[in-house]
Amino acid sequence: MLKPKSLFSQLLSEVFTAVNFNKLVTKWVAERKTKEFKLKTQLISVLFCYLAGKDYFQEIVNGISCFIGKLFHRGISFN
Repeated sequence: MLKPKSLFSQLLSEVFTAVNFNKLVTKWVAERKTKEFKLKTQLISVLFCYLAGKDYFQEIVNGISCFIGKLFHRGISFN
């Protein structure tokens, strides 16, 4: 049985395959001073907030916390 993917998941897979995000991060040494919050996690958080129309931090936290299990499979970890 096929399980349909969410629109957000489809968008992320398209963005990361089209842009080849990991190569860009390596090329520009963009994560040289990051500690816990990697660039991929930041981009996904910003996209989620923009698409969901969230304005306040608590809305963002609540929205992302609903998808923690799914985001883990996209390579995002929350420590």
